[in-house]
Amino acid sequence: MIELEVKISERPASEQHTLKINVAHRPLPALKDIERSLGYFDYPTRSRTVDLSIDEHPCYASLGAVDDFTDELLSWAYDRQCECDPLNKPYYLDCLEELAKGRGSSDLEMKVVMATSAGEYGLKAIEDAYKYLGLDPKTKEGDDHIMGLYKSRIESAPRQKDEAKNCLLIIAKARNSEKIEALANDKTMSLDEALEFLGVSSDTPSDSIEASAVAIVRFTPLGVISKPRISDFIIGLRSRQGKGRSRSPYHCQSTPW
Repeated sequence: MIELEVKISERPASEQHTLKINVAHRPLPALKDIERSLGYFDYPTRSRTVDLSIDEHPCYASLGAVDDFTDELLSWAYDRQCECDPLNKPYYLDCLEELAKGRGSSDLEMKVVMATSAGEYGLKAIEDAYKYLGLDPKTKEGDDHIMGLYKSRIESAPRQKDEAKNCLLIIAKARNSEKIEALANDKTMSLDEALEFLGVSSDTPSDSIEASAVAIVRFTPLGVISKPRISDFIIGLRSRQGKGRSRSPYHCQSTPW
């Protein structure tokens, strides 16, 4: 009976007067008490106005949030979801990116950039990485098969090596594969790649090649890393030139460029 009277009391006053309805019980709303008990009464919101005619984006529910969350609260909700459900981090990152774009939030967009820089990837990035190597994202192929496709790709299209390597790193992260990650992080260069890096050709005299290498050591930060090993590379080039400039590739195994 009380529930019925509550429903009647929600009708417009003019309607109640016309029907001569007299509601005996008018219970006090408990919503604020409930909110206080749950610890979210009067939490900071980005707007006090709620448009009930617009459906809330489903990504809010995926992050355990609501539309009126501030950017700071939404960022916190993303972190908590990732902490509690790490296997679905890629999906949560996609949700955060989608909401950042929809809200036009530079803070949330920066959050996405920082997560990506830290090695996190969304589902779309993972799917694109698999497709780049001609694989279905749900493939059951083993690591060796994927590594073989990568090697075949960079052998047939060496100028795509950087892009292929980035895709391989994403796949390694998604599969939690140390083997694939090791291949993606392999810095070994072929002779042609090393010549291109130094800005010389196979016909360049060895003294000029050495001068180019020394210049890189002296004037670039990368040279600081390469300096202890660069002599090995120069020796290899000289040895190759002494053998009549054979076209077979020389791998600079000790040069981590």
